[in-house]
Amino acid sequence: MEKNSPNKGTKANAFLCPSCCVEYIKIKFDFEVDGIILHDVEALRCPTCKEEQFTAKQLENIEKRLENSEKNKVISR
Repeated sequence: MEKNSPNKGTKANAFLCPSCCVEYIKIKFDFEVDGIILHDVEALRCPTCKEEQFTAKQLENIEKRLENSEKNKVISR
């Protein structure tokens, strides 16, 4: 993911789609990993080609949520 410079007409530090050079938009959606469904997961999506990306912070959040889900699974058994 490429970060934008302020003089390109978009917000400073905005992420651009490498294919379309368009600023990603934030979205929330349900995301499934190994049979575990996470609701309201944040990601970035290109409004043109619909490619989705995660920031490092978003990936950390997903990992924490997965760890919590795994802990809850073990506790509930």
